[in-house]
Amino acid sequence: MVRKHKIIANEEVPNMYGNNRSIDVDKLRNDMENESLGAFWGGGFGGAIMEASDIRKASDEELIKIAKRQGKNLDDYQG
Repeated sequence: MVRKHKIIANEEVPNMYGNNRSIDVDKLRNDMENESLGAFWGGGFGGAIMEASDIRKASDEELIKIAKRQGKNLDDYQG
């Protein structure tokens, strides 16, 4: 079952499709964790292993904030 998190559009998370949208947080979390682990294994960036752990433990709201901070396009995860 796919878990979705509904967020309200605001300055922090702009939304071009209306006031509300659902984000597939499981896919977002999986992609972000895999990117961090890839940076660790592929590039030897030690901090990436801690980042992957933070992503794994983050609440849905925290995950969305981390994604925005990393410049992720949340439209790619719209449900």
